[in-house]
Amino acid sequence: MVPVTHHRTEGPGLGEFDAAVLGSIKRGATDPARIVSNLVKRHGESWLVAALTELTTEVAEERTRDLLRAYRLNAERRASRKAKGAAATKSRKPVAERLVVLSTDIPTDELADVPVHIPGRGNVLYGDCTSDDMRTRAAMYDRIAGRNSKRGHWCLDVASKIDAEQAGTLRNLSSLPPLPNGEEPGEMGEEATG
Repeated sequence: MVPVTHHRTEGPGLGEFDAAVLGSIKRGATDPARIVSNLVKRHGESWLVAALTELTTEVAEERTRDLLRAYRLNAERRASRKAKGAAATKSRKPVAERLVVLSTDIPTDELADVPVHIPGRGNVLYGDCTSDDMRTRAAMYDRIAGRNSKRGHWCLDVASKIDAEQAGTLRNLSSLPPLPNGEEPGEMGEEATG
């Protein structure tokens, strides 16, 4: 759940580890632990170590993005809860005055030093974001929401078709509706943001 790097699943440059994992997936394997276990049985522990050594930097970068995202989300939630809690405790006034909506604005310093990803710019501190940066981030969320909404509608279309054809499962359908945005079948996985 990172700014998704669309890993290639075919063609030149596909790493040996990736090719072996994808081969297992194409043969119907779905459990990550079992896939790795079978690869170790087939190729040996030293093969796995060598293959993972090639992925070390990529994995470290991916984990770093995950931690940056988790840190930001945690800071945003904490700041939001703190602001809501402060607004609720301010309200020791008569009922007529309490009906007024209380401010739950977050103090700027709560998030100013928290890193956030801005597409095209990279990770910066919230406090250093310009209005253009925030618009860029909003546009990123709009694109993700649109794609996910379209994917959600596709899933509902498939569910309706399963029911209409009394197929029981997707595998038994006569065909599938077109994928949103002209995506290929392997691209329907989760999309994430930073």
